[in-house]
Amino acid sequence: MNTTSSPTEEKKPRIYRIFDQETQARAVNDSSWHTQREVAEKYGVPRSTAQHWIGRKKELLEKMDPRWVEFFESPAGQIWLRRLIVAVFVIFHQNGNSGIPDLHEFFEMIFIDKFVGTSKTALYKISKALDKQAIIFGDEEKARLAQNMLHKTIPGALDENFIMDEMTLILMDPASGMILAEQIEQKRDAETWHKVTQSALKGLNVTIHQMVGDEASGLTKLATCTLQILKGPDLFHVQQEITRGLTGHLARAVQQVRQKQEDLQKEKSETLAKFSGHLKQAGEVQELPKRGVNAGKRVIEIENEEKANQKKTEELEGRYKTAQEARRSITQAYHPFSLDTGEKQTPEAVKEKIEKCHTTLESVAKEAGCTDKQMKKLEKSRRSLESMIAVLTFFFAFLAVRIKSMELDEPSAKVFEALVSIQYLRLCLQRTKKKRDKEKIRATLGRLEVELGKNPLWSEIAEAVRTEWWRQALECAQVFQRSSSCVEGRNGQLSLKFHAFRRLNGQTLKVLTVLHNFFIKRKDGTTSAERFFGQKPRDYFEWILGKVELARPRSKHKRRAKKTSEKEVA
Repeated sequence: MNTTSSPTEEKKPRIYRIFDQETQARAVNDSSWHTQREVAEKYGVPRSTAQHWIGRKKELLEKMDPRWVEFFESPAGQIWLRRLIVAVFVIFHQNGNSGIPDLHEFFEMIFIDKFVGTSKTALYKISKALDKQAIIFGDEEKARLAQNMLHKTIPGALDENFIMDEMTLILMDPASGMILAEQIEQKRDAETWHKVTQSALKGLNVTIHQMVGDEASGLTKLATCTLQILKGPDLFHVQQEITRGLTGHLARAVQQVRQKQEDLQKEKSETLAKFSGHLKQAGEVQELPKRGVNAGKRVIEIENEEKANQKKTEELEGRYKTAQEARRSITQAYHPFSLDTGEKQTPEAVKEKIEKCHTTLESVAKEAGCTDKQMKKLEKSRRSLESMIAVLTFFFAFLAVRIKSMELDEPSAKVFEALVSIQYLRLCLQRTKKKRDKEKIRATLGRLEVELGKNPLWSEIAEAVRTEWWRQALECAQVFQRSSSCVEGRNGQLSLKFHAFRRLNGQTLKVLTVLHNFFIKRKDGTTSAERFFGQKPRDYFEWILGKVELARPRSKHKRRAKKTSEKEVA
């Protein structure tokens, strides 16, 4: 008979598994009035197994508080231990930045290692199993939710990062925060981006109607040529070109003249001290030595230099302030609704405001004597204007189509536009960080909400219809996307993860994607997948809890334990 095992056959590890805890607990209790052989026959286990169960509990009772042993060795205690260990892995290892050695030390500090195998080797096995199950969960849940998903059109935010040894291409839905693709590739041309995009949308009832990202040729070609959709600029990169071309240069110049002023003041103080010392020794000005006279002359020269440098400082600070205000004005103007009034801004009006800002920037750049390279940065920023206006035009066209599909008359259409304006300002309020800007938006929102409440047409609309209008108004407000900041934020998270573990491979990246989509929640308690699919996904933690097998702590071999103790003594 051939007893050779096949190459594909997996050998079961020789460790005690946590299984059928009720059977184990009853067997240990019965050992008080039955022999080990009788216990083994009663519960259908080998005698060596029953002997191990009984001996293990006896050993624990001798070393630890009996109350701990009774609880953690019971079925309820083992279930709690499973939840604890998996929760620690998910929160602190998968989603956090704690490594396996940290988890090993933590479990030893709270004596969990006495009841469950928590050696570094055992924890690495648990980590590997959790990662594998996380990827399975993501694939299954994505396919399950896609079956009942209503068709939706979304904007796509794209960017690449070079955090790892290889390049990663990322595609996200900025409205929901869902990561559609996070894939390691060798190229970032239009063909590669198209492959990544098609793979991400496979099986999803989704259409991308516009894209937002930097001015990379691959992204532009993908949108305008391959997919034939609108490609909007990333406002962050527009501002960055202005910073590189002008405001950064001005900031350095201001810093230099301020430093020079401080150096002059310090030199003046030291020279005055020297002059005073010479004058004290001479007694009278006429008796000053040559060094004293030179010190007095230098004080006068420094005062003149200070006046000239102060004038130059004021001039540079004025230019810098003008450039900063013009750059900020572009950000404040690039909105479909005014943050000050909440009124709709036509693309023509926005274009006029932004053109005026660019004219101011170019004028300041000429006065500051910027180089040709710096002027090209400003020109590149200005070239994005047409794309910015195209995004606004697309937004208002989309809004008009939505109003037409809802079959609203003119008064009702105005009410719906007011709802879109309110929803858009609410989104802006969430993203704004400065307290002064937040207060301004809150004031505008309060005024709009009061006006809406006083509108007689709004008060006549049924509550169910109001709820539906609010939902559709939010969808319309989310159509306008001027930044791929969601992808930039994701790049920052991956950077922190990479620095914490010194590495990120393809499997770890897939696990992080699943956690982002199905586990991490916003303040409202929703995950990215729930906002994207419009359905609540299964609980990631509860699902993965039953997919991981934990090991009993192994007893050290006597000979090995003796050698270890001898080394420690030595």
